[in-house]
Amino acid sequence: ARKQLAAAMRAEDELKRQQASALKSAHKEETQTKDNLARLKGSIEQAHSEELRKLSQRHEQAIDAKDRENAVLTSQMKQVLQRYQQMQTALQREREKTKEVLLDTRNMAESSVQYTPEQDKEISKKAKFNVEELTVEEMHWLATRAYRGWLSHSYTETDEVCDALEAETRRL
Repeated sequence: ARKQLAAAMRAEDELKRQQASALKSAHKEETQTKDNLARLKGSIEQAHSEELRKLSQRHEQAIDAKDRENAVLTSQMKQVLQRYQQMQTALQREREKTKEVLLDTRNMAESSVQYTPEQDKEISKKAKFNVEELTVEEMHWLATRAYRGWLSHSYTETDEVCDALEAETRRL
């Protein structure tokens, strides 16, 4: 019985040693797992931080590109607006000139400005390519061109009829 008691005590001591070893091993494993988790968490945070930095950098580059594009479009819009305003001013000037031609037609018809055929060609060319350079008199000349031919022909016919009438009157 003593032998059995001594063997049981040794077995109990052995069991306690094994339990202590298993507990120590479990504690070591738990510590190792915690360390691994901490390292994993650190590498995840580092990867996250790196990805965030890259995304922020790409975002800033995209914003810079949009800002440059916006600046170019704004510049183009200002140029278009300036050109539009210039065209509006030129149009207004031409409207005033046309108005003057229309309102002053009678006076111009009475003043009877004459141009040579070469000057007429130059005026026509100017009207075709640089209408804004035409003077009021030149505009009147071009606007009444068709009527001048008709009027000249009518005067010629009238003169011929009057001459024939005079000749007939003298003959009688």
